Amino acid sequence: MKTKDDEFQRQVAEATRLGEEELRTQPWAISARYDRRTRRLVVQLNKGTILSVPIKLVPALNELADKDVASVSVLPPGFHLDWPQLDIQVSIAWLLTGMYGTQTVKSLVGRRGGSITAKAKAAATRANGLKSGRSRSKRKSLSAAKSTG
Repeated sequence: MKTKDDEFQRQVAEATRLGEEELRTQPWAISARYDRRTRRLVVQLNKGTILSVPIKLVPALNELADKDVASVSVLPPGFHLDWPQLDIQVSIAWLLTGMYGTQTVKSLVGRRGGSITAKAKAAATRANGLKSGRSRSKRKSLSAAKSTG
């Protein structure tokens, strides 16, 4: 019986550690409200970010009346928005990434990564350019043709 208790305590400690890590590293909602004028959810996140999402992009909310959408609350510890009378929950992670689909998010992240400039990246690009493309003889003949043409 002692082994089961020890294992249970180990699992509780691990779950607590993972939960604390998630609170430190993941975005979570501090507050949420519905802006009727713009028909948007406005969510204040823990890192100071304010997320403004048109409800037409949230399938569960798209067809609801303003008064129903306005009853939004934040479920503790802040990873989900809740509409208890409608039995609807929407995760903050989904609002930040999933609503656009993983391929779109990957594309945006990749585009950002591809736009970063650094001396090392520029040097690597120049070195790669020397390895490929037109051969030197073709480059010389093209430049000679341009100068005589």
